[in-house]
Amino acid sequence: MKKICFKVDSPYQNNQLFQERGDLNFLFRVKKILENKNHIVGTQDIIDEDEADIVIYLDYRKDFRSNEKKKVLLAMESIAVIPKTFEKNYTDKFDLTFTFYDKIVDNNKIFKLNYSYDLTPFSIIKFKNKYKLICNISSNKFSNHPKELYSKRIESIEYFENSHKSEFDLYGFGWDQSFRFPNVYNLMKLFNQTKLTRQIIKTIKKIPKRLNPFLRNYSTYAGTIKDKYEVLNKYKFSICYENVSGVEGYITEKIFDCFKCGVVPIYLGPKEISEHIPKNSFLDRRNFKNDEELYLFIKNMEENEYDSYRTAALSFLNSSESNLFKSKVMAPWFVEKILEVK
Repeated sequence: MKKICFKVDSPYQNNQLFQERGDLNFLFRVKKILENKNHIVGTQDIIDEDEADIVIYLDYRKDFRSNEKKKVLLAMESIAVIPKTFEKNYTDKFDLTFTFYDKIVDNNKIFKLNYSYDLTPFSIIKFKNKYKLICNISSNKFSNHPKELYSKRIESIEYFENSHKSEFDLYGFGWDQSFRFPNVYNLMKLFNQTKLTRQIIKTIKKIPKRLNPFLRNYSTYAGTIKDKYEVLNKYKFSICYENVSGVEGYITEKIFDCFKCGVVPIYLGPKEISEHIPKNSFLDRRNFKNDEELYLFIKNMEENEYDSYRTAALSFLNSSESNLFKSKVMAPWFVEKILEVK
């Protein structure tokens, strides 16, 4: 019997890391498999690192401790968010590393692990019963990474907000405190580079909104949501941009959430996406010169063409081709690997 400690940020402590539904299904399955093998699993507030046989770190952590424990790294956050996770002087500290990031995979100590989910489709709403054209579900963030896509996402949000607001809805955290785009937004990106200037951002956000010249309101903002699948299911299309482009293997839940709900994703991410996911199952944003061209294309799409995208997506989800993105396949493989650590 082994004790396995997961070191995570505070929102995931008290075993909140292991959620059956949603983005954490992979870790839920990992915990269940380990427990079925009579191992004890918990976050660091439940199983102390000093008492554990294996310590699993989620991404870069300032509280890394050098000791004789067997250490595993799950390097899964975007390189645009936590670039330190992928630096060699950090990954070298671990016995095993698992990551989507193809560039550092060596199949010796660093192994490829895609973001993995429960890919069981939901009940699909018919084309004619989807009452809204398009939505965006994401948190409002920005990054200084040269390949970040947060700003591209906001460009599309701005277009639909200004030109087709009756056909678009915006959901997620932070959009009620949106910096005016592009000038103020880009200035805040510069302020985001140091701890001192980040305080300026926090101070600006404390100014009451009615007196705040730096913030703007989106009339299409519909708030946060409890069940993204229930909401997503009502739309024909969804803006589905990853947080960063040009990073090999970086394919997150966004496109799969759409597939499961019978929504056609408008996707922007790694250039090799069609090597992993059939190109006839989504709309590649790179194929449209601007948002106006995209809008006219989706607005005029007939039911038969729309359903062809959904059929291709469901066929992919139900096939072995998607196994590398399925938590029920990847969780047992991951458990076998970490238990082999000498």
